[in-house]
Amino acid sequence: MADSVCEQGGQAKWLVVDLAKARAIFAFVEEITAEGEHLFGRAGYNAGINRRGPFIDLSEEDWHITFTVNLDAIFHMCRAVLPHMIAQGEGAIVNTASQWGLHPAPGHIAYNTSKTAVAATTHHKLYVLTPCVPANRIPRARKQPGA
Repeated sequence: MADSVCEQGGQAKWLVVDLAKARAIFAFVEEITAEGEHLFGRAGYNAGINRRGPFIDLSEEDWHITFTVNLDAIFHMCRAVLPHMIAQGEGAIVNTASQWGLHPAPGHIAYNTSKTAVAATTHHKLYVLTPCVPANRIPRARKQPGA
């Protein structure tokens, strides 16, 4: 995706960060901002883990890693980028939720619940963030069979 943005004259970088570790998220943001570039005009977050199976078979580890990546990482990423956005007087945060967070699918309890929390967290941010940093969520559409 970064290559495509650059080919069209935009600026983008492909970077890897371990979203299961808060320290890695904060270090990632500090690394980017240390370069002195105006990179946080928009921060998009699109990552997710979907451990499938019946509720009774879901392990505690599956539950925790799903929430760590799908929800906790949003908390840490927003906490890391917001000071930079507020200081520069602009920015936008877009979190990708899921329609399954609003209309749960069977066999996806951890994913459904974590994405419900993403939608609620982002909705709450709409009310509490400064006017220069709007937040919104994009429920991802599920592909229909044959589409």
